[in-house]
Amino acid sequence: MSTVITYDRDPRAERISVYYEGTDTIYEGMPVCYNYNTTTNWLGVSDFETESSTTAEGSQNEGKFIRVEDVGNDGIMCFAGVVANGSPGIGSVGPGRIDIYVPNGAIVPVRSGISTTRAQTVFGIMSGSDAFETSIYGTRSANCAIAMETVDRSSTEGLCLAQLYHPLDFNKGSQDHDYEAFKVGVGTSSGDINCQKEIWEIWSTGGTFKTRWWETYIAADGSACPYGGVISATLRMFAACDAPGDNLVNTYINTQWDSGATVPSGVNVKNLYLRLFDDGATMTSADYICNLYLENNIDSSSGSNYQIYSYVHGSDGLDAFIYAPNNKSLGAEAATGDTAHDSSDIVIPINVGGSTYYIVAQDSKG
Repeated sequence: MSTVITYDRDPRAERISVYYEGTDTIYEGMPVCYNYNTTTNWLGVSDFETESSTTAEGSQNEGKFIRVEDVGNDGIMCFAGVVANGSPGIGSVGPGRIDIYVPNGAIVPVRSGISTTRAQTVFGIMSGSDAFETSIYGTRSANCAIAMETVDRSSTEGLCLAQLYHPLDFNKGSQDHDYEAFKVGVGTSSGDINCQKEIWEIWSTGGTFKTRWWETYIAADGSACPYGGVISATLRMFAACDAPGDNLVNTYINTQWDSGATVPSGVNVKNLYLRLFDDGATMTSADYICNLYLENNIDSSSGSNYQIYSYVHGSDGLDAFIYAPNNKSLGAEAATGDTAHDSSDIVIPINVGGSTYYIVAQDSKG
């Protein structure tokens, strides 16, 4: 007689008991977050000796490790885990005690609200949702799981096995193989797809700050490497993606000034700052030093391929790659001196204010 062994979860899964203080229906696999900012005690004590209904912030309130709530805007990075199989309270409304699987990389059932492909679909927790969804840019969300089952839960929420992580530990990186690429779902009318987003608020009164600092060291024998970089980003377009939209952006560096934000007088705002400097290095005469290298390797029989394009909002905004105080300053002044040119010279087309102009490059001073 054979013995069949069944499991309801990954043996690596860690299960703990917590207190759910929400009032929604409790579902297996439902994500919850620690109520990190509460001062209310569930156990009725403040220091395991003194009876109290509250514990002030800074005095080790139990909300940091016992009290959990629905996924919300403020506590989303305090992800606690998902409601475990067979947990008390499943099917009823809170508050009450529940068991959860903590996010430690184990494969456990999670509540899904999307269609998934095993080992490819990325799950996110989202403010206001009792299921795992596709992270949407503009909505408070965080990626923290990889689906391990192919199942469509987009019409009716249900269970899906997933490898569960804390958002800070989640790594969606993959080698350059199509079958390993992760899929983050489809966009919606409410926002754009967000694969991975980090927000840091820097409080600095001196010095400089770096949210992320990468350094790459090239050894003396590194000349055999034709290409390399601290950051390498590639946007791959496959045949199936035949309608990417009006703008296709590979690397988008965006600096946003919110309403009320001001720039002190005399400060230069640099959205892209590329600095090449030496620290005692010796360059030979055969070396080419280029601070900004732009390569346009696109052939087109009808379209326009801009090497450099600059657009500035406002009535005095410049629509070109030549600096000028405003649109009118280019072409508004009469040329002086010898401007005659012939077929040995070349003209460089630029676009200013929606019209095409030409910069003349002469082969001599004339």
